[in-house]
Amino acid sequence: MRLLFVTVKLKLRELFYNKVYLAVLLCLPILILVLGGYGLKNSEEAGLRAGIYVEEGTKLGVQMQEILARDKSINFKVYTDENLMEEDVAKAKIECGFLIKKEIEALAAGDGKAAIEMIVSPSTVASGPIQETVGAAFFRLTAGDVAYATLRSKDYISKDSKMEEKIKERVESYYGEGDLMKVKLLTDGKEKKVGGENQSVGIYQLCKGFLGVFLFVSSLLLGAKIAGERKGAFYKRMKAARKWLGVIEYGNVIAGSLCQAIVGSLSYGILFILLRKCMDIHLIQELGMLVLYVAAMNVGMLWCTLWIKEEQIWLGLIPMLSIASVIFCPIVVDLSQMKTGLRYGSYLFMPYYYLTARIELLLIILVVSALGYLLMWKRYRQI
Repeated sequence: MRLLFVTVKLKLRELFYNKVYLAVLLCLPILILVLGGYGLKNSEEAGLRAGIYVEEGTKLGVQMQEILARDKSINFKVYTDENLMEEDVAKAKIECGFLIKKEIEALAAGDGKAAIEMIVSPSTVASGPIQETVGAAFFRLTAGDVAYATLRSKDYISKDSKMEEKIKERVESYYGEGDLMKVKLLTDGKEKKVGGENQSVGIYQLCKGFLGVFLFVSSLLLGAKIAGERKGAFYKRMKAARKWLGVIEYGNVIAGSLCQAIVGSLSYGILFILLRKCMDIHLIQELGMLVLYVAAMNVGMLWCTLWIKEEQIWLGLIPMLSIASVIFCPIVVDLSQMKTGLRYGSYLFMPYYYLTARIELLLIILVVSALGYLLMWKRYRQI
């Protein structure tokens, strides 16, 4: 055990002086900080943007403003100055602006003229969907009055003094929590929730994807290091004397796994701090998944070094496999959910199992790789 401890200590020192390996790992927390910080800063500006200004603060206008400000599909900015809203429309900071006039109360009662004025510029391309959302908010608040005004001439309505309250209660229950629109995303028959966390989820998925790929690349570099060591004179002398080879092998894997786990946890900690207010992240569970991923990768890599014995081949595979991982793993696009043959390519890359939280498959890879290595190592050591 003491010999293994000393070996791990020496291997950690070697990795510290391995500039390429060190650069890949040290770039990771910096990349996560930049991507997460920039994405979080600009998430509020993403998507459709519109302005709303309520003239004279009428009750109905204020209610519309509150509903639209909570809407997650469109980013409504509340203005206290009509001229400032017009200026932002002119500068294309927002797609369009809505001026809610005081006459809106009369309009809701079935009287009056247009009481909502939309301010647009010639460059506006998305005013249609936004206009419909504002109209939906108005109808959301006035549907009960409109329904009662339409039905009150009926005899069975006029005889019930509480019918107006009943109609409004029915309308209110229909809208539930007040959402203007609800979306169900179906993937292979399974429903997924789509809500206001979309921007944060996108940032999280992108950062976690690069975390998985960078750790994958560092494991490939560790494999190249081990393959190169086996060609060295010291390793050959140890092999000829049949001494301590296993300790050297395990020392490399443990040292590499420690470095990757520490840097990976630091990077994930940065991501957690950035997004903890925007979405629910189970930190302990995710860190456990990260350690399992690193262990499965490095043990699998150690087994593969008995098959791929040349350092140059490992170095040549790194750019190809890293680019393929970004393409096939669910970082930018999830090919595994598409009905094409390309989705099967995702199953060939370790980051895919980490990003999709396939714990059982990572455990299988870890166990099978460990057993495969032990069986092949006995034979390799005797050659």
